[in-house]
Amino acid sequence: IVGSHAHLENAFEALTGVNKSSVGKHRLSVGMGRTFELEAFKSGVGWASFESLCAKPVGSADYLAIANTCHTLLISDVPILNEHLHNQARRFVLLIDVLYDRNCRLIASSAAPLASIFAPFGDVIMDVVVDHDESAEIAVIGEGGSSGRSTTMLSRDLEWSATGRIHVSLAELAAVEDVQFAYKRAY
Repeated sequence: IVGSHAHLENAFEALTGVNKSSVGKHRLSVGMGRTFELEAFKSGVGWASFESLCAKPVGSADYLAIANTCHTLLISDVPILNEHLHNQARRFVLLIDVLYDRNCRLIASSAAPLASIFAPFGDVIMDVVVDHDESAEIAVIGEGGSSGRSTTMLSRDLEWSATGRIHVSLAELAAVEDVQFAYKRAY
């Protein structure tokens, strides 16, 4: 279920009988001395922000701890996920997989309807300038680095990119394609 932030507040109160602001944070043991903090927790209902779940270095151990503690998880502020947020998108798909495997319900507030949360990946456009002068050179507008950590330069101003995209290495493109596949399964 996807709704607004107000819908999340109402859902939390309907499921727990109390207002979110009246309960405190809840620390979950993740293992190996690590913890994850839910913004609110009451009667098997947890609340966390997308930022805390998917934009920080968390993973399956954190998600398992949440799913083993909560029968319902409310997630606030899910953004539209695109190729620039592919790590967050990958974590979000992993979170959905873990919640699904543990029969944990998910209620979220998002910047877009559910079908639009995953923006089309791969719509990055490379800008190229061509001067029709005899001394013309093709130059990539922007900084180099698109073919990996080191850049392959064909001339002083011409960068070669195996992906055809500025700042997108082959490894990053593969990760984006993995997220596209996983999104279809998670949706």
